[in-house]
Amino acid sequence: MQAGDASAEGGHGVSAHESYLRASVCYSAAYHPLFGAPVDPRLLEAFGRQRAAFDRAPVLMDPPGER
Repeated sequence: MQAGDASAEGGHGVSAHESYLRASVCYSAAYHPLFGAPVDPRLLEAFGRQRAAFDRAPVLMDPPGER
């Protein structure tokens, strides 16, 4: 997400949008091996980061997307 934040701060909306989507996919791939009982706290952390990255992407689309 750092690359997306840096791109957004620099006014590069398309790069930021793509970086946030890429980060979302990477977080998603990272937490799938953690599924099971009891719930691994790393799964919840990775899911939260995935959602945060994904939620930042649609507002940078033209026209803005929706969740």
